[in-house]
Amino acid sequence: MRLPIALALLALALSATLQAQVLDVRSTVQLPVLRPGDQARNGEVVLGQTTVTAALRMFAVELRSEMVSLPLAHPANPDTIPSGTVWQVGPHQLRPYRRLELGADRYVLNFDRNDRLISAWPVRVPNGITQPTLAEHYPEIRKGQLWHSGDQPIQEWNADIEACVVLSAMVREATGVVQQLSYNYTCETKPAGK
Repeated sequence: MRLPIALALLALALSATLQAQVLDVRSTVQLPVLRPGDQARNGEVVLGQTTVTAALRMFAVELRSEMVSLPLAHPANPDTIPSGTVWQVGPHQLRPYRRLELGADRYVLNFDRNDRLISAWPVRVPNGITQPTLAEHYPEIRKGQLWHSGDQPIQEWNADIEACVVLSAMVREATGVVQQLSYNYTCETKPAGK
């Protein structure tokens, strides 16, 4: 009798620690802050849960704006990413299927084959974000793969924010300035509608 109760308590404790992460994707003026939860408010998305359909509804006004290079009416927004595409984020592999661009000074949202949000990155990284700034916000950040862009080495840095959520930053080695920043959902997702 005690074993089922102990297992139930363990499951409850684990579910409490595996909270979803909510990201505000309205602006890229400063380093975004993720918050635990599974309820998106105005301009927010939930990594691993928000669907393409929900994002199209949430950002309908933004997608009709002249600030969007590919407006909602354009057949390439959301765009289908070539089959077989794999992104390496630290030890994790993401398999994006669709991309939704929200416009200048906003985010690009990437969805998997289950139509769930698996990656979000700002179109422009906020000014002044450096590797030390990231280390200040995310003390557990660690070096990943070293890449080369022309003759400029670019160091990948990753931080596990929560179970299933990883921050990834590409930092130009010579300057320490962040060139690309993304928030990634690394666990399996459920098909939309389930």
